[in-house]
Amino acid sequence: MTPNRRARHEEDVDPDIEQAYRRLMDRADDLETARLRAERLDVHALMSEPTVVTEEFMSQLATMPHSSPELRAFAERVFSGECRWSEIDFAARPVPPEVAELKDSPNFAWTWTAPTDNPPQSGRRQDPDDNDDDYEPPQSWLQ
Repeated sequence: MTPNRRARHEEDVDPDIEQAYRRLMDRADDLETARLRAERLDVHALMSEPTVVTEEFMSQLATMPHSSPELRAFAERVFSGECRWSEIDFAARPVPPEVAELKDSPNFAWTWTAPTDNPPQSGRRQDPDDNDDDYEPPQSWLQ
């Protein structure tokens, strides 16, 4: 119950009715609070700030009915744990058209960049003390 509303308790009012009345008045207060917040919102400032593209944003974009098949296919790879949204630039082939649209739009901020370090080409870890001169590949069963 709000502090500015008089607390009154009628002895002859059914407690269930009084409880329903309190809930109704509390919801009316919540609605008034939401209205005041909406009135104070600076829409121009909100619209002038670009939306940062996040993993959550991309996940929601991929579930929209108008998203491209390429974006949906990459989303399946992300959901399966094969890759992350931040890798879409270099891991998706073809790159979904939404990526270029988001990057080119002044309404969105694309913060992901390609990785700076190149992963090793082979499956073996590169040890700095390891000398590959004496490495012999395993014998193939085809020989």
